[in-house]
Amino acid sequence: MKIFLISLLVLLQTVVVSQNCTTSAFRPVTRNNVIEWDKFPAFTLPFKVIYNGARLGDTQSKPLSHGFSHIAFLSGNEGNTLAFNNRATLYNALATPNYGVPQPWSIRNLESPWGNDLPFYRSYWDNLSQTYANSFSDSFNSGVPKFNLLCFDIERMLDTDLEILRIKTDSRVPEQYRSLPDAEFLKQYKIAIQSLYAESVKHLRAKGLSAQTLIGSYSDVPIRGSFLNWLDMTRYTWQEWKTNPEVPLYLTRDLQTGKMGGPFYDQMDFLTPSTYYFYNYNSPLGKEYLSYLLFTIEVNQAWSDKDIVPFIWLKYHNEFNPTTPFIAPFMAEASAIFPFFSGAKGIWLWDEPTDRNDNYAVYEHFVNGLYRLSQHKDMFEGAHELVIPQAARDHYELRNPIWRGVAKGNQILIAAHNPYAEENQLDSLLVTYKGWSKKIALRGRETALCRFDWTTPSDFFFKLSDLKIYPNPVENKLQFEYLSFDNIEAASQIIDANGRLIAEEKMQTGNGKMTKKIDTTTLPPGVYFLNIVGDNARLTQKFYVTK
Repeated sequence: MKIFLISLLVLLQTVVVSQNCTTSAFRPVTRNNVIEWDKFPAFTLPFKVIYNGARLGDTQSKPLSHGFSHIAFLSGNEGNTLAFNNRATLYNALATPNYGVPQPWSIRNLESPWGNDLPFYRSYWDNLSQTYANSFSDSFNSGVPKFNLLCFDIERMLDTDLEILRIKTDSRVPEQYRSLPDAEFLKQYKIAIQSLYAESVKHLRAKGLSAQTLIGSYSDVPIRGSFLNWLDMTRYTWQEWKTNPEVPLYLTRDLQTGKMGGPFYDQMDFLTPSTYYFYNYNSPLGKEYLSYLLFTIEVNQAWSDKDIVPFIWLKYHNEFNPTTPFIAPFMAEASAIFPFFSGAKGIWLWDEPTDRNDNYAVYEHFVNGLYRLSQHKDMFEGAHELVIPQAARDHYELRNPIWRGVAKGNQILIAAHNPYAEENQLDSLLVTYKGWSKKIALRGRETALCRFDWTTPSDFFFKLSDLKIYPNPVENKLQFEYLSFDNIEAASQIIDANGRLIAEEKMQTGNGKMTKKIDTTTLPPGVYFLNIVGDNARLTQKFYVTK
Protein backbone atom coordinates (compact mmCIF):
# COMPACT_ATOMS: atom_id res chain seq x y z
CA MET A 1 0.00 0.00 0.00
CA LYS A 2 2.86 2.40 0.88
CA ILE A 3 4.58 1.74 -2.45
CA PHE A 4 1.30 2.40 -4.29
CA LEU A 5 0.79 5.75 -2.49
CA ILE A 6 4.33 6.88 -3.27
CA SER A 7 3.84 5.94 -6.93
CA LEU A 8 0.55 7.83 -7.02
CA LEU A 9 2.13 10.98 -5.56
CA VAL A 10 4.93 10.82 -8.10
CA LEU A 11 2.37 10.39 -10.87
CA LEU A 12 0.39 13.45 -9.78
CA GLN A 13 3.28 15.83 -9.27
CA THR A 14 3.86 18.65 -11.72
CA VAL A 15 6.44 17.56 -14.28
CA VAL A 16 8.82 20.06 -15.89
CA VAL A 17 9.86 18.84 -19.32
CA SER A 18 12.91 19.82 -21.33
CA GLN A 19 11.29 22.79 -23.04
CA ASN A 20 10.30 24.52 -19.76
CA CYS A 21 6.72 23.36 -20.06
CA THR A 22 4.65 21.93 -17.23
CA THR A 23 2.17 19.12 -17.26
CA SER A 24 0.60 16.77 -14.74
CA ALA A 25 -0.20 13.13 -15.26
CA PHE A 26 -3.10 11.36 -13.59
CA ARG A 27 -5.15 8.21 -14.01
CA PRO A 28 -8.71 9.14 -15.07
CA VAL A 29 -11.49 7.54 -13.09
CA THR A 30 -12.74 4.21 -14.45
CA ARG A 31 -15.85 3.81 -12.28
CA ASN A 32 -19.15 5.35 -13.30
CA ASN A 33 -20.83 8.24 -11.47
CA VAL A 34 -17.68 9.12 -9.51
CA ILE A 35 -15.32 12.11 -9.57
CA GLU A 36 -12.09 11.36 -7.71
CA TRP A 37 -11.37 14.88 -6.47
CA ASP A 38 -8.64 13.89 -4.03
CA LYS A 39 -6.31 12.59 -6.73
CA PHE A 40 -5.50 16.29 -7.23
CA PRO A 41 -3.76 18.40 -4.56
CA ALA A 42 -5.74 21.30 -3.11
CA PHE A 43 -5.28 24.45 -5.21
CA THR A 44 -6.84 27.83 -5.93
CA LEU A 45 -7.07 30.24 -8.85
CA PRO A 46 -7.45 34.05 -8.96
CA PHE A 47 -10.68 33.84 -10.99
CA LYS A 48 -14.41 33.29 -10.56
CA VAL A 49 -14.71 29.59 -11.39
CA ILE A 50 -18.26 28.37 -10.75
CA TYR A 51 -19.08 24.72 -10.26
CA ASN A 52 -22.58 24.02 -11.58
CA GLY A 53 -21.91 20.36 -12.36
CA ALA A 54 -22.63 16.90 -11.07
CA ARG A 55 -22.05 16.39 -7.33
CA LEU A 56 -22.24 12.57 -7.31
CA GLY A 57 -22.36 12.20 -3.57
CA ASP A 58 -19.83 14.90 -2.69
CA THR A 59 -20.97 16.46 0.60
CA GLN A 60 -17.68 18.15 1.51
CA SER A 61 -17.65 20.99 -1.07
CA LYS A 62 -14.71 19.36 -2.87
CA PRO A 63 -14.79 21.77 -5.86
CA LEU A 64 -13.83 24.66 -3.56
CA SER A 65 -10.47 23.04 -2.79
CA HIS A 66 -9.83 22.19 -6.44
CA GLY A 67 -9.79 25.45 -8.36
CA PHE A 68 -13.45 26.45 -8.08
CA SER A 69 -14.44 29.59 -6.20
CA HIS A 70 -18.23 29.11 -6.17
CA ILE A 71 -20.74 26.25 -6.04
CA ALA A 72 -24.10 26.60 -7.79
CA PHE A 73 -25.57 23.13 -7.26
CA LEU A 74 -25.85 22.30 -3.56
CA SER A 75 -25.16 18.96 -1.93
CA GLY A 76 -25.16 17.65 1.63
CA ASN A 77 -25.33 20.31 4.34
CA GLU A 78 -24.12 23.19 2.16
CA GLY A 79 -27.34 25.11 2.81
CA ASN A 80 -25.94 25.65 6.31
CA THR A 81 -22.19 25.65 5.66
CA LEU A 82 -21.51 27.32 2.31
CA ALA A 83 -20.10 30.83 2.83
CA PHE A 84 -21.72 33.76 1.03
CA ASN A 85 -18.62 34.40 -1.12
CA ASN A 86 -18.79 30.81 -2.41
CA ARG A 87 -22.45 30.90 -3.48
CA ALA A 88 -23.67 31.21 -7.06
CA THR A 89 -26.89 30.31 -8.81
CA LEU A 90 -28.54 30.25 -12.19
CA TYR A 91 -31.82 32.11 -11.56
CA ASN A 92 -34.13 30.17 -13.87
CA ALA A 93 -37.43 30.83 -15.65
CA LEU A 94 -37.80 34.55 -14.88
CA ALA A 95 -39.98 35.09 -17.95
CA THR A 96 -41.80 31.76 -18.04
CA PRO A 97 -44.04 31.07 -15.03
CA ASN A 98 -45.57 27.60 -15.19
CA TYR A 99 -48.85 28.63 -13.59
CA GLY A 100 -51.55 31.26 -14.22
CA VAL A 101 -52.55 32.72 -17.57
CA PRO A 102 -49.71 32.50 -20.15
CA GLN A 103 -48.09 35.89 -20.55
CA PRO A 104 -47.21 37.27 -24.03
CA TRP A 105 -43.58 37.55 -22.93
CA SER A 106 -43.45 33.88 -21.98
CA ILE A 107 -44.82 32.44 -25.25
CA ARG A 108 -42.11 31.07 -27.51
CA ASN A 109 -41.94 32.81 -30.93
CA LEU A 110 -44.24 35.59 -29.71
CA GLU A 111 -42.09 36.92 -26.86
CA SER A 112 -43.96 40.18 -26.82
CA PRO A 113 -43.18 42.90 -24.26
CA TRP A 114 -46.72 44.28 -24.55
CA GLY A 115 -49.85 43.23 -22.70
CA ASN A 116 -48.09 41.46 -19.84
CA ASP A 117 -49.54 41.48 -16.33
CA LEU A 118 -46.67 43.07 -14.37
CA PRO A 119 -48.31 42.66 -10.94
CA PHE A 120 -48.62 38.94 -11.73
CA TYR A 121 -44.95 38.81 -12.73
CA ARG A 122 -43.86 40.63 -9.59
CA SER A 123 -45.79 38.16 -7.46
CA TYR A 124 -44.22 35.30 -9.40
CA TRP A 125 -40.74 36.77 -8.92
CA ASP A 126 -41.41 37.11 -5.21
CA ASN A 127 -42.29 33.42 -4.98
CA LEU A 128 -39.21 32.55 -7.02
CA SER A 129 -37.03 34.67 -4.75
CA GLN A 130 -38.45 32.92 -1.71
CA THR A 131 -37.58 29.53 -3.18
CA TYR A 132 -33.97 30.59 -3.79
CA ALA A 133 -33.73 32.31 -0.40
CA ASN A 134 -34.80 29.06 1.26
CA SER A 135 -31.68 27.36 -0.12
CA PHE A 136 -29.71 28.70 2.86
CA SER A 137 -30.42 28.82 6.55
CA ASP A 138 -29.27 32.46 6.85
CA SER A 139 -31.85 33.66 4.30
CA PHE A 140 -34.65 31.15 4.98
CA ASN A 141 -38.11 32.76 4.79
CA SER A 142 -36.54 36.19 4.11
CA GLY A 143 -37.65 36.31 0.48
CA VAL A 144 -34.22 37.70 -0.48
CA PRO A 145 -31.70 35.25 -1.98
CA LYS A 146 -28.20 35.43 -0.54
CA PHE A 147 -25.79 34.68 -3.36
CA ASN A 148 -22.49 36.25 -4.29
CA LEU A 149 -23.07 35.54 -8.01
CA LEU A 150 -26.56 35.49 -9.45
CA CYS A 151 -27.02 34.74 -13.14
CA PHE A 152 -30.47 35.38 -14.60
CA ASP A 153 -31.80 32.96 -17.20
CA ILE A 154 -34.47 34.89 -19.14
CA GLU A 155 -34.20 33.92 -22.83
CA ARG A 156 -37.43 35.54 -24.01
CA MET A 157 -36.71 38.07 -26.75
CA LEU A 158 -36.71 38.10 -30.53
CA ASP A 159 -33.10 38.59 -31.60
CA THR A 160 -33.29 39.95 -35.15
CA ASP A 161 -35.33 42.57 -36.99
CA LEU A 162 -36.78 39.87 -39.22
CA GLU A 163 -38.02 37.89 -36.20
CA ILE A 164 -39.52 41.01 -34.63
CA LEU A 165 -41.37 42.02 -37.79
CA ARG A 166 -42.92 38.56 -38.07
CA ILE A 167 -45.10 39.24 -35.00
CA LYS A 168 -46.33 42.58 -36.36
CA THR A 169 -49.42 40.87 -37.79
CA ASP A 170 -50.05 38.70 -34.73
CA SER A 171 -53.40 39.55 -33.15
CA ARG A 172 -51.89 39.10 -29.69
CA VAL A 173 -49.85 42.26 -30.29
CA PRO A 174 -51.90 45.38 -29.43
CA GLU A 175 -53.29 47.20 -32.45
CA GLN A 176 -51.59 50.46 -31.51
CA TYR A 177 -48.24 48.78 -32.26
CA ARG A 178 -49.32 46.68 -35.24
CA SER A 179 -50.40 49.86 -37.05
CA LEU A 180 -46.93 51.42 -36.77
CA PRO A 181 -44.52 51.62 -39.73
CA ASP A 182 -41.94 48.83 -39.66
CA ALA A 183 -39.07 51.03 -38.49
CA GLU A 184 -41.10 52.45 -35.62
CA PHE A 185 -42.44 48.98 -34.69
CA LEU A 186 -38.87 47.71 -34.43
CA LYS A 187 -37.86 50.68 -32.30
CA GLN A 188 -40.81 50.32 -29.92
CA TYR A 189 -40.28 46.57 -29.52
CA LYS A 190 -36.62 47.05 -28.62
CA ILE A 191 -37.37 49.83 -26.13
CA ALA A 192 -40.11 47.76 -24.49
CA ILE A 193 -38.14 44.51 -24.26
CA GLN A 194 -35.15 46.30 -22.70
CA SER A 195 -37.50 47.78 -20.11
CA LEU A 196 -39.15 44.42 -19.38
CA TYR A 197 -35.81 42.65 -19.00
CA ALA A 198 -34.69 45.42 -16.65
CA GLU A 199 -37.90 45.15 -14.62
CA SER A 200 -37.01 41.69 -13.33
CA VAL A 201 -33.57 42.88 -12.18
CA LYS A 202 -34.86 46.08 -10.58
CA HIS A 203 -37.60 44.22 -8.72
CA LEU A 204 -35.11 41.78 -7.21
CA ARG A 205 -32.77 44.59 -6.19
CA ALA A 206 -35.70 46.45 -4.64
CA LYS A 207 -36.38 43.40 -2.44
CA GLY A 208 -33.15 44.16 -0.61
CA LEU A 209 -30.57 42.14 -2.53
CA SER A 210 -27.11 42.55 -1.01
CA ALA A 211 -24.87 45.13 -2.65
CA GLN A 212 -22.24 42.35 -2.70
CA THR A 213 -24.41 40.24 -5.00
CA LEU A 214 -23.10 40.48 -8.56
CA ILE A 215 -25.61 39.98 -11.36
CA GLY A 216 -25.19 38.54 -14.83
CA SER A 217 -27.65 37.22 -17.41
CA TYR A 218 -27.08 34.06 -19.39
CA SER A 219 -26.25 34.78 -23.04
CA ASP A 220 -27.57 38.37 -22.86
CA VAL A 221 -24.27 39.79 -24.06
CA PRO A 222 -23.19 41.98 -26.99
CA ILE A 223 -22.24 39.00 -29.19
CA ARG A 224 -24.09 35.79 -28.36
CA GLY A 225 -22.54 32.39 -28.64
CA SER A 226 -24.66 30.53 -31.19
CA PHE A 227 -24.33 27.86 -33.83
CA LEU A 228 -24.87 30.62 -36.44
CA ASN A 229 -21.76 32.43 -35.19
CA TRP A 230 -19.91 29.11 -35.18
CA LEU A 231 -20.87 28.49 -38.80
CA ASP A 232 -20.47 32.03 -40.05
CA MET A 233 -17.77 33.61 -37.93
CA THR A 234 -16.06 34.89 -41.06
CA ARG A 235 -19.03 36.91 -42.33
CA TYR A 236 -17.25 39.92 -40.80
CA THR A 237 -13.57 40.74 -40.60
CA TRP A 238 -12.20 40.87 -37.08
CA GLN A 239 -12.13 44.67 -37.31
CA GLU A 240 -15.81 44.70 -38.27
CA TRP A 241 -16.73 42.35 -35.43
CA LYS A 242 -15.14 44.84 -33.03
CA THR A 243 -16.42 48.10 -34.48
CA ASN A 244 -19.59 47.64 -36.58
CA PRO A 245 -22.37 49.18 -34.43
CA GLU A 246 -24.98 46.90 -36.02
CA VAL A 247 -23.28 43.74 -34.80
CA PRO A 248 -23.97 43.75 -31.02
CA LEU A 249 -27.29 42.49 -29.64
CA TYR A 250 -29.69 45.43 -29.34
CA LEU A 251 -30.58 44.39 -25.77
CA THR A 252 -27.12 45.54 -24.71
CA ARG A 253 -27.11 48.86 -26.60
CA ASP A 254 -28.23 52.32 -25.63
CA LEU A 255 -30.77 52.81 -28.43
CA GLN A 256 -30.10 56.55 -28.49
CA THR A 257 -26.29 56.54 -28.75
CA GLY A 258 -25.68 53.06 -30.18
CA LYS A 259 -23.01 52.45 -27.54
CA MET A 260 -23.11 49.69 -24.97
CA GLY A 261 -25.68 50.55 -22.33
CA GLY A 262 -29.40 50.77 -21.70
CA PRO A 263 -31.71 49.98 -18.76
CA PHE A 264 -30.87 46.26 -18.69
CA TYR A 265 -27.18 46.19 -19.66
CA ASP A 266 -26.30 48.91 -17.15
CA GLN A 267 -27.45 46.68 -14.28
CA MET A 268 -25.19 43.79 -15.26
CA ASP A 269 -22.01 43.32 -13.23
CA PHE A 270 -20.56 40.58 -15.43
CA LEU A 271 -21.33 39.03 -18.83
CA THR A 272 -21.93 35.32 -19.39
CA PRO A 273 -21.76 34.32 -23.05
CA SER A 274 -22.92 30.84 -23.97
CA THR A 275 -20.28 28.61 -25.54
CA TYR A 276 -22.02 25.36 -26.28
CA TYR A 277 -19.95 22.96 -28.37
CA PHE A 278 -22.46 22.24 -31.11
CA TYR A 279 -20.51 19.85 -33.31
CA ASN A 280 -18.75 16.63 -32.38
CA TYR A 281 -14.97 16.98 -32.67
CA ASN A 282 -14.81 14.33 -35.39
CA SER A 283 -17.33 16.17 -37.57
CA PRO A 284 -16.07 18.54 -40.30
CA LEU A 285 -16.95 21.54 -38.11
CA GLY A 286 -15.98 20.22 -34.71
CA LYS A 287 -12.30 21.17 -34.73
CA GLU A 288 -13.20 24.87 -34.53
CA TYR A 289 -14.31 24.42 -30.92
CA LEU A 290 -11.42 26.37 -29.38
CA SER A 291 -11.43 29.25 -31.85
CA TYR A 292 -15.20 29.53 -31.23
CA LEU A 293 -14.77 29.55 -27.44
CA LEU A 294 -12.05 32.20 -27.56
CA PHE A 295 -13.95 34.25 -30.14
CA THR A 296 -16.94 34.61 -27.82
CA ILE A 297 -14.62 35.92 -25.09
CA GLU A 298 -12.51 38.21 -27.26
CA VAL A 299 -15.38 39.75 -29.21
CA ASN A 300 -17.43 40.52 -26.09
CA GLN A 301 -14.36 41.94 -24.41
CA ALA A 302 -13.91 44.21 -27.44
CA TRP A 303 -17.37 45.71 -26.81
CA SER A 304 -17.58 45.72 -23.02
CA ASP A 305 -15.41 46.48 -20.02
CA LYS A 306 -17.49 44.17 -17.79
CA ASP A 307 -15.96 40.87 -16.65
CA ILE A 308 -16.50 38.03 -19.12
CA VAL A 309 -17.43 34.70 -17.51
CA PRO A 310 -18.38 32.23 -20.27
CA PHE A 311 -20.61 29.22 -19.69
CA ILE A 312 -18.82 26.00 -20.64
CA TRP A 313 -20.37 22.55 -21.00
CA LEU A 314 -18.53 19.25 -20.95
CA LYS A 315 -21.12 17.67 -23.24
CA TYR A 316 -22.06 18.44 -26.83
CA HIS A 317 -25.28 20.34 -27.51
CA ASN A 318 -28.28 18.05 -27.86
CA GLU A 319 -29.63 20.02 -30.82
CA PHE A 320 -27.20 18.19 -33.07
CA ASN A 321 -26.48 15.11 -30.99
CA PRO A 322 -29.50 14.01 -28.91
CA THR A 323 -27.40 11.52 -26.91
CA THR A 324 -25.27 14.45 -25.60
CA PRO A 325 -21.99 12.55 -25.20
CA PHE A 326 -19.12 14.06 -23.25
CA ILE A 327 -16.59 16.11 -25.19
CA ALA A 328 -13.08 14.70 -25.76
CA PRO A 329 -10.68 14.84 -22.78
CA PHE A 330 -8.22 17.14 -24.56
CA MET A 331 -11.10 19.53 -25.32
CA ALA A 332 -12.01 19.69 -21.63
CA GLU A 333 -8.43 20.46 -20.62
CA ALA A 334 -8.00 23.17 -23.27
CA SER A 335 -11.37 24.67 -22.27
CA ALA A 336 -10.18 25.01 -18.67
CA ILE A 337 -6.91 26.73 -19.60
CA PHE A 338 -7.36 28.98 -22.63
CA PRO A 339 -10.25 31.32 -21.65
CA PHE A 340 -8.04 33.19 -19.15
CA PHE A 341 -5.42 33.82 -21.83
CA SER A 342 -8.08 35.61 -23.89
CA GLY A 343 -9.18 37.81 -21.01
CA ALA A 344 -11.98 35.86 -19.29
CA LYS A 345 -12.28 36.60 -15.58
CA GLY A 346 -13.93 33.29 -14.84
CA ILE A 347 -15.70 30.17 -16.13
CA TRP A 348 -19.18 28.93 -15.31
CA LEU A 349 -19.02 25.14 -15.63
CA TRP A 350 -22.59 23.99 -16.13
CA ASP A 351 -24.12 20.56 -16.60
CA GLU A 352 -27.80 19.71 -16.72
CA PRO A 353 -28.79 17.39 -13.88
CA THR A 354 -29.18 13.87 -15.21
CA ASP A 355 -29.80 10.34 -14.03
CA ARG A 356 -27.50 8.89 -16.66
CA ASN A 357 -24.98 6.25 -15.67
CA ASP A 358 -21.77 7.87 -16.94
CA ASN A 359 -18.03 7.84 -16.60
CA TYR A 360 -17.01 11.33 -15.48
CA ALA A 361 -13.33 11.19 -16.47
CA VAL A 362 -13.85 14.27 -18.64
CA TYR A 363 -14.57 16.28 -15.46
CA GLU A 364 -11.19 15.19 -14.14
CA HIS A 365 -9.49 16.34 -17.32
CA PHE A 366 -11.13 19.74 -16.85
CA VAL A 367 -9.93 19.88 -13.23
CA ASN A 368 -6.46 18.85 -14.40
CA GLY A 369 -6.45 21.84 -16.76
CA LEU A 370 -7.31 24.13 -13.85
CA TYR A 371 -4.64 22.46 -11.71
CA ARG A 372 -1.96 22.95 -14.35
CA LEU A 373 -2.94 26.60 -14.66
CA SER A 374 -2.76 27.03 -10.88
CA GLN A 375 0.98 26.33 -11.01
CA HIS A 376 1.30 29.69 -12.78
CA LYS A 377 -1.49 31.69 -11.12
CA ASP A 378 0.96 34.42 -10.12
CA MET A 379 1.17 35.37 -13.81
CA PHE A 380 -2.49 36.48 -13.72
CA GLU A 381 -2.21 38.41 -10.46
CA GLY A 382 -1.35 42.11 -10.43
CA ALA A 383 -0.24 43.94 -13.58
CA HIS A 384 0.17 41.64 -16.56
CA GLU A 385 -0.25 41.72 -20.33
CA LEU A 386 -2.25 39.35 -22.49
CA VAL A 387 -0.41 38.33 -25.65
CA ILE A 388 -2.88 37.49 -28.44
CA PRO A 389 -0.89 37.24 -31.69
CA GLN A 390 -3.90 36.34 -33.85
CA ALA A 391 -7.61 36.88 -33.24
CA ALA A 392 -9.65 33.72 -32.63
CA ARG A 393 -11.85 34.65 -35.57
CA ASP A 394 -8.78 34.47 -37.86
CA HIS A 395 -7.71 31.13 -36.36
CA TYR A 396 -11.14 29.85 -37.36
CA GLU A 397 -10.52 31.01 -40.91
CA LEU A 398 -6.96 29.69 -41.22
CA ARG A 399 -7.43 26.47 -39.21
CA ASN A 400 -3.99 26.78 -37.65
CA PRO A 401 -2.49 26.08 -34.20
CA ILE A 402 -3.58 28.48 -31.47
CA TRP A 403 -1.30 30.06 -28.92
CA ARG A 404 -1.81 32.78 -26.34
CA GLY A 405 0.52 34.30 -23.76
CA VAL A 406 0.52 36.19 -20.49
CA ALA A 407 3.55 38.42 -19.87
CA LYS A 408 4.53 39.75 -16.45
CA GLY A 409 7.88 41.28 -15.67
CA ASN A 410 10.51 39.28 -17.51
CA GLN A 411 8.32 36.13 -17.63
CA ILE A 412 5.92 34.95 -20.31
CA LEU A 413 3.52 32.02 -19.92
CA ILE A 414 2.48 30.37 -23.19
CA ALA A 415 -0.56 28.14 -23.82
CA ALA A 416 -0.54 26.38 -27.19
CA HIS A 417 -2.78 23.78 -28.83
CA ASN A 418 -3.32 22.43 -32.33
CA PRO A 419 -7.01 21.42 -32.68
CA TYR A 420 -6.30 20.11 -36.18
CA ALA A 421 -3.50 17.69 -35.30
CA GLU A 422 -3.71 13.94 -35.59
CA GLU A 423 -3.63 12.10 -32.28
CA ASN A 424 0.12 11.41 -32.17
CA GLN A 425 1.30 14.15 -34.51
CA LEU A 426 4.46 16.03 -33.49
CA ASP A 427 4.77 19.72 -34.38
CA SER A 428 6.95 22.64 -33.44
CA LEU A 429 5.40 26.07 -32.99
CA LEU A 430 7.30 29.35 -33.08
CA VAL A 431 6.12 31.86 -30.46
CA THR A 432 7.33 35.46 -30.34
CA TYR A 433 7.13 38.44 -28.01
CA LYS A 434 8.87 41.82 -28.37
CA GLY A 435 11.64 40.41 -30.54
CA TRP A 436 12.09 37.29 -28.40
CA SER A 437 11.24 33.95 -29.98
CA LYS A 438 11.08 30.32 -28.97
CA LYS A 439 10.12 27.06 -30.60
CA ILE A 440 7.92 24.83 -28.46
CA ALA A 441 6.93 21.25 -29.16
CA LEU A 442 3.29 20.27 -29.62
CA ARG A 443 2.31 16.63 -29.24
CA GLY A 444 -0.95 15.65 -30.86
CA ARG A 445 -3.91 17.55 -29.42
CA GLU A 446 -2.41 18.18 -26.01
CA THR A 447 -2.29 21.71 -24.58
CA ALA A 448 1.27 22.90 -23.97
CA LEU A 449 1.72 25.23 -20.99
CA CYS A 450 5.19 26.73 -21.01
CA ARG A 451 6.89 29.50 -19.04
CA PHE A 452 9.98 31.38 -20.17
CA ASP A 453 12.19 34.36 -19.38
CA TRP A 454 11.64 36.44 -22.50
CA THR A 455 14.67 38.64 -21.78
CA THR A 456 17.03 35.73 -22.50
CA PRO A 457 18.44 35.36 -26.02
CA SER A 458 15.97 34.08 -28.59
CA ASP A 459 16.26 30.73 -30.26
CA PHE A 460 16.06 32.59 -33.55
CA PHE A 461 17.41 35.94 -34.67
CA PHE A 462 14.92 37.49 -37.02
CA LYS A 463 16.60 39.03 -40.05
CA LEU A 464 13.29 40.34 -41.41
CA SER A 465 10.84 42.73 -39.74
CA ASP A 466 8.29 45.55 -40.08
CA LEU A 467 6.18 44.37 -43.01
CA LYS A 468 3.83 47.05 -44.38
CA ILE A 469 1.39 46.72 -47.29
CA TYR A 470 -0.64 49.29 -49.24
CA PRO A 471 -3.15 50.05 -50.57
CA ASN A 472 -5.48 47.84 -48.52
CA PRO A 473 -8.04 46.99 -49.85
CA VAL A 474 -6.31 46.65 -53.21
CA GLU A 475 -7.63 46.29 -56.76
CA ASN A 476 -4.69 45.80 -59.15
CA LYS A 477 -1.27 46.38 -57.55
CA LEU A 478 -0.24 45.58 -53.98
CA GLN A 479 2.95 47.22 -52.76
CA PHE A 480 4.81 45.98 -49.72
CA GLU A 481 7.91 46.98 -47.82
CA TYR A 482 9.90 45.39 -45.03
CA LEU A 483 13.25 45.67 -43.30
CA SER A 484 16.04 43.18 -43.91
CA PHE A 485 19.17 42.92 -41.81
CA ASP A 486 21.19 40.55 -43.99
CA ASN A 487 21.52 39.15 -47.49
CA ILE A 488 19.31 36.07 -47.42
CA GLU A 489 17.15 34.00 -49.71
CA ALA A 490 13.50 34.79 -49.07
CA ALA A 491 10.12 34.38 -50.73
CA SER A 492 6.83 36.24 -50.95
CA GLN A 493 3.70 34.11 -50.72
CA ILE A 494 0.02 34.83 -51.22
CA ILE A 495 -2.26 32.62 -49.14
CA ASP A 496 -6.04 32.55 -49.56
CA ALA A 497 -8.62 32.44 -46.76
CA ASN A 498 -8.58 28.61 -46.81
CA GLY A 499 -4.83 28.50 -46.21
CA ARG A 500 -3.96 27.53 -49.80
CA LEU A 501 -0.78 28.82 -51.44
CA ILE A 502 -1.91 30.92 -54.45
CA ALA A 503 1.41 32.35 -55.58
CA GLU A 504 5.04 32.31 -54.49
CA GLU A 505 8.06 34.26 -55.73
CA LYS A 506 11.67 33.78 -54.65
CA MET A 507 13.72 36.90 -53.93
CA GLN A 508 17.10 37.97 -52.61
CA THR A 509 17.09 40.49 -49.79
CA GLY A 510 19.71 43.08 -48.95
CA ASN A 511 20.28 45.36 -45.98
CA GLY A 512 17.68 48.03 -45.24
CA LYS A 513 14.22 48.71 -46.55
CA MET A 514 13.01 46.36 -49.29
CA THR A 515 10.06 47.29 -51.52
CA LYS A 516 8.19 45.29 -54.14
CA LYS A 517 4.89 45.22 -56.03
CA ILE A 518 2.59 42.27 -56.70
CA ASP A 519 0.02 42.10 -59.47
CA THR A 520 -3.38 41.24 -57.93
CA THR A 521 -5.56 41.68 -61.03
CA THR A 522 -6.09 37.92 -61.36
CA LEU A 523 -7.14 37.41 -57.75
CA PRO A 524 -10.90 37.10 -57.10
CA PRO A 525 -12.31 39.49 -54.48
CA GLY A 526 -11.79 38.23 -50.95
CA VAL A 527 -9.41 37.94 -47.99
CA TYR A 528 -5.74 37.02 -48.52
CA PHE A 529 -2.52 36.92 -46.56
CA LEU A 530 0.91 38.08 -47.72
CA ASN A 531 3.78 36.10 -46.18
CA ILE A 532 7.44 37.08 -46.40
CA VAL A 533 9.49 34.06 -45.33
CA GLY A 534 13.19 33.47 -44.98
CA ASP A 535 15.82 32.39 -42.46
CA ASN A 536 13.31 31.05 -39.93
CA ALA A 537 11.31 34.29 -40.08
CA ARG A 538 7.77 34.76 -41.31
CA LEU A 539 6.13 38.15 -41.66
CA THR A 540 2.40 38.16 -42.33
CA GLN A 541 -0.16 40.81 -43.23
CA LYS A 542 -3.78 40.38 -44.25
CA PHE A 543 -5.16 42.22 -47.26
CA TYR A 544 -8.43 42.47 -49.13
CA VAL A 545 -8.94 42.35 -52.87
CA THR A 546 -11.87 44.34 -54.29
CA LYS A 547 -12.92 44.84 -57.89
